[in-house]
Amino acid sequence: MVTIFYDYFSPAFKAGGPIQSLANLVDLLENEYIFRVVTRAYDKGEQSILPTIRPDEWNERGKDTQVFYWKGGLVKFIKLLRECSSRVIYINGIYSLYFNILPLLFFKGRVVLAPRGMLHAGALSQKPVKKKIYLFFFKLFGWHKKVVFHATDENEKEFIQQLFGTNVKVYVAPNVPKNIGRLPVLFKDPGKLKLVSVALVGPMKNYHEVLSALKKVKGNVIYNIYGPIIHKDYWKDCLKIIGDLPENIEVHYHGELLPDKVKEVLAENHVFILPSVSENFGHALFESFSAGKPVITSNNTPWKNLQQFKAGWNAATSADALVCILDEACNLNNSDYEALCKGARKVADNYFSGVNFSEAYKQLFT
Repeated sequence: MVTIFYDYFSPAFKAGGPIQSLANLVDLLENEYIFRVVTRAYDKGEQSILPTIRPDEWNERGKDTQVFYWKGGLVKFIKLLRECSSRVIYINGIYSLYFNILPLLFFKGRVVLAPRGMLHAGALSQKPVKKKIYLFFFKLFGWHKKVVFHATDENEKEFIQQLFGTNVKVYVAPNVPKNIGRLPVLFKDPGKLKLVSVALVGPMKNYHEVLSALKKVKGNVIYNIYGPIIHKDYWKDCLKIIGDLPENIEVHYHGELLPDKVKEVLAENHVFILPSVSENFGHALFESFSAGKPVITSNNTPWKNLQQFKAGWNAATSADALVCILDEACNLNNSDYEALCKGARKVADNYFSGVNFSEAYKQLFT
């Protein structure tokens, strides 16, 4: 049995990629492991109970998976920890008191800790003082010696070892992404582009730079933004840029998007854009590849050399770097666009063909 601890789990979705990672992991390996998931009864930033769940009791999910949606209360949470009979616990994240630190303190068996990109340089640059202090005490208490770290690729393994030393135990097991399936190619006129982002709205995703770049793009662009606003002041700054855009640029913010609607949204747009400061994996990026949609992203994600693979574009995280790429994407004719769609889908196919998920997680858990 493997018990997973994370603040949010399906049907929650506002915490982004980690929820998708865990849900995909459980669904893929439920025939090989008995899973228990301990999580909150609320979505990120919400005070109302998640729909369709029964709080403060075990909920059935799939064949051999149960999820406990905790409403709150320290005593109740500690009781859950003491009743945990798993051979292995899997801690998702590193900064949460209830779902990271308390399981570390109470559990005596095998502890697997997945930082989920929180130790990447780009992620550490956000609120750096608080994180440095926290990580100092994390090492001081020797917690890094108690766990087996789960890195989702070799780059994350390096980040973990840079912080905690080369003697810590680190296993690499790739993320389990969602395969949307190739969508029909949307017809592409030269000089016209439908652009889309599906992500949390905050500084890490670099919406400022995308919007600033669009000021200088000559073609006609419709830019659709989906996702919860997690940084209101940042979004206010974005709105100021949107207000100054020329007439050839339309920007529409559609609010939050349920995961089962992502396929529908991708089908209506030509290119997915997300030039993030940092991405451990980028589930939204992968879903775009799997749908056969070209991607514009930064060099700070695992998805590199996209121009070489004819699957999209990598750019520096600046508005100037994005202008040329957006102009190029806008000027594509239908034939060239179709070629990029094929390249995008090939990126997803190559990922799946190169990974034995069952074996990778078997080594991690045993």
